[in-house]
Amino acid sequence: MYITLKVGGKQYKLRYTMNSMCELERMTGKKLADIIDDGEFTAVRAMIWAALLPLNHSISLTAAGEIIDKYFEDGHNFIELSEIIKSVMSASGFTAPAPETNQEPETTGEKN
Repeated sequence: MYITLKVGGKQYKLRYTMNSMCELERMTGKKLADIIDDGEFTAVRAMIWAALLPLNHSISLTAAGEIIDKYFEDGHNFIELSEIIKSVMSASGFTAPAPETNQEPETTGEKN
């Protein structure tokens, strides 16, 4: 499973694998839990880099940062990027899916 990130007219498929997570920990020198709790810009860039790695084996940290810059230029913000990282973690099986909300189901106006 992957999450598609649309940036500047391009689509990037993001997913985490065991190998990309190991590369993330090796590169940062930190455990995953510490990276997630870090909140530093370098940690966010590294998380996007690791999510790009499985389908873009030679991508650099600088290129990942440039993709993030373009994402912001497209009108998105840091909070939205953080939510994408959470979604990729879940879709890749590294965290549990978000719990269901107790909202009323959306109606279509059709009667059954």
